[in-house]
Amino acid sequence: MKKRIAAFLGVMALVFGTLTCFAAEMRASHYFDGYILGMAARGNGKMVVAFTTMGTGTMDQIGAYSIRVEEEFTAGEWVTSFTAYGDSDPDTFYSYDTYDHTGEFTFYGTPGVRYRAVMVSYARNSSGEEYSREITCTARECK
Repeated sequence: MKKRIAAFLGVMALVFGTLTCFAAEMRASHYFDGYILGMAARGNGKMVVAFTTMGTGTMDQIGAYSIRVEEEFTAGEWVTSFTAYGDSDPDTFYSYDTYDHTGEFTFYGTPGVRYRAVMVSYARNSSGEEYSREITCTARECK
């Protein structure tokens, strides 16, 4: 698992240039080894969200069930901007017959506004399925 985390951090560093916003949870369950979420501002309102879900073994389906993007309404008060669901774009959010999935998507925000992402991961195999608890990435200001 340490190799997978290191590989993901390497991918994040390449995607973002620097790791700017990050959340991770490593936990043992029947389905998940862990899940990682990151966000970066790329300029001109462009924001990138990257994520990885790691399974305990080969899964029939694995990835992000949902990623909710929130914006800061007032200091410490967050409102949902939109929620992206895995079923709406399976190629981005899921992999099949593998032990992990890494994906990313782009959205455009308002420069000067702070955003954060909240992810729920999903894994399914012949024994059943599991949804993770939410993890929240720390806030990042849109540039």
